[in-house]
Amino acid sequence: MDSDDENVEETVEGLLDDDGLPHGFCTVSYSSTDRFQGHFVHGEKNGRGKFFFFDGSTLEGFYVDDALQGLGVYTYEDGGALHGNYIDGELNGLSQEFDPDGKLIFKGQYKDNIRNGVCWIYHLDGGSLVGEVNEDGDMTGDKIAYVYPDRRTALYGRFIDAEMMEGKLCFLTSVEEGKPYFEMVPDGKVYSFDKSTPSCISTNPMLPDPYELERVYVADSLISNAGEGLYALTAAETHTVMSFYNGVRITHQEVNALIAASVFSCFTTIIIIVYASLTLGYGEDDDEVFSHTPVHVVHTKFILGQLVQGADIAILIASIIGLGVALSISYVGCRSLPQCMCYDTLTGMEWLHPDNEQPQTVELVCTIRDGDERIFNSPVPFTDFRTEIEEEYSRPAPYVRLS
Repeated sequence: MDSDDENVEETVEGLLDDDGLPHGFCTVSYSSTDRFQGHFVHGEKNGRGKFFFFDGSTLEGFYVDDALQGLGVYTYEDGGALHGNYIDGELNGLSQEFDPDGKLIFKGQYKDNIRNGVCWIYHLDGGSLVGEVNEDGDMTGDKIAYVYPDRRTALYGRFIDAEMMEGKLCFLTSVEEGKPYFEMVPDGKVYSFDKSTPSCISTNPMLPDPYELERVYVADSLISNAGEGLYALTAAETHTVMSFYNGVRITHQEVNALIAASVFSCFTTIIIIVYASLTLGYGEDDDEVFSHTPVHVVHTKFILGQLVQGADIAILIASIIGLGVALSISYVGCRSLPQCMCYDTLTGMEWLHPDNEQPQTVELVCTIRDGDERIFNSPVPFTDFRTEIEEEYSRPAPYVRLS
């Protein structure tokens, strides 16, 4: 990520020309703590070079007359990368973005550092968003589609910031030069945005999702007293998405309270465990005292010691189990906090309900969420562009700001 201020050169390591300007291979450090390493010609970047930004991200490519030209690669601080084509230092043309594992998460055109034209955003579950972005590069418009993981079933309609507001069932028939072609289902249902709340999972929870309807069904569980279970309607390969999930949402305040209570419970449980461990040997060192004590008193103390030891053992077992439960609750709560290293971005599943039909008695869960946004300044690019979207998986794509 490039800094906002103008980079003022602080130090130059390398050869200088007669005017004291970098000439040849040099390393230039800036006041923003950014650093550039590459070839210079009389103070201008010319040739292969690489920026090292203060946040750990990098930008590598070929410079001509101080401007990045051709293929370049911007590597995020988490290891993800954006490969694209630069003209006069700005991203223009075909670009592809990959997550830290090298999986494709975005493919499309850029114009003057802004996403342009038909773009694809690939999700972790194998689904994708495709459509023509607006002038700000957002997935907002009336001709955008969510394509399910089977790369055939789709919902085509109006989206705002990659969230479906209203969509109609259709099927993806072909993709030519990155442009998708859909076949609309005659008299197909129109689905609309129906986000779950802290008190309501869905206004129409029995509506079948078109993708799930062909793959799963609900019936009595084969396990005794287990209620209903989910069954497959068709054979499926490993890692195939069969059904989505959803649930009642809770507020951040509730999550924070849950975490605080769990942490407090952990501390108190540890104190109880320590105390129980210290008193576990109660009465075992009283042999000398017992030798001068009446028999009935010794017998009473012996029974008391056994009771204390038994209680301590029970407390230890219960406390260890309770500590494990409290730690599990804390971990689950922390997964919803972006500040935690265990933060899980795969939340926020949305529900759909039809505008033109009565609910059917089949289970529904459907998702059209884009996920987290990533912000950075200057991106980058590289070699071989893969065009076979069918071979790539994805994660929620970051949202880009180029400067």
